[in-house]
Amino acid sequence: MSTLYRSGLVLLGVLSVLDLTAPLYTDGEHPPMIIAIIGSVLGLVSLVLAVLAWHGRAAAAVGLCVIRVLSALTA
Repeated sequence: MSTLYRSGLVLLGVLSVLDLTAPLYTDGEHPPMIIAIIGSVLGLVSLVLAVLAWHGRAAAAVGLCVIRVLSALTA
């Protein structure tokens, strides 16, 4: 596994952890609570996929990229 690949996984993992905290920082209007919760669930799924990708599963890395794009759309 290359250094660039590992760096990308760490970055995506950090973004996933930040997504988990979104419901704590919303006032319920900006973003709406349901959007913050959806983003938090996507963050949890991203974390699981990041761990699987770290262990060498290529399909998990592709899924992680797709989930992070969906997470960005909820922002």
